[in-house]
Amino acid sequence: MSQYPPYPPAGYPPRFPQPSPSGATAYTAAGAGVVLAIACAWGAFVTFGAVSECVGRCVARSGASYPISIACAVGLSVSALLLLVGAALIFARQTAGAVLTAVGAFLPSVTAVLFFLVPNIRIYVAYLGMTAVVVLIGLTALFEMILSLLPPTFAFLRHTPHKTHFPGHAPYGQYPPPGYGPH
Repeated sequence: MSQYPPYPPAGYPPRFPQPSPSGATAYTAAGAGVVLAIACAWGAFVTFGAVSECVGRCVARSGASYPISIACAVGLSVSALLLLVGAALIFARQTAGAVLTAVGAFLPSVTAVLFFLVPNIRIYVAYLGMTAVVVLIGLTALFEMILSLLPPTFAFLRHTPHKTHFPGHAPYGQYPPPGYGPH
């Protein structure tokens, strides 16, 4: 039996300072959020363009896909805004940024699924040759959502760096050393 306990008793601080969390996942989530926001803004632009082009010709044939297309375009626009604000907040080390990027990444993933579930929209996406782009946006959105919700991302955003603190007074006493300060 050893005369020293294997762990320090409860109530004592750890012997070594804990390393500060790495910002790799947070900054990757912010960068991916900016890229996804650009892709979502472009996707909303293309979707609004396709809907406006299709209004006179396609509405009678497409039925319910017209309102769904508008909802997808609005969802992509809102997603782009949420992703940009969330990425800016992550760069400012605010926890709300991770939540906003997760919500902003959820919307394009739903939109990508809707593009493939509604037959008329699926045909139009294939006609424009955008199938690979929609899949890429959906996969990037899934990647962004996972990165934003990882525990290391929140640990980095909640961590506050330690500041040097002088207990009660300046390091040289009450007054500055001779030659410094007001005369």
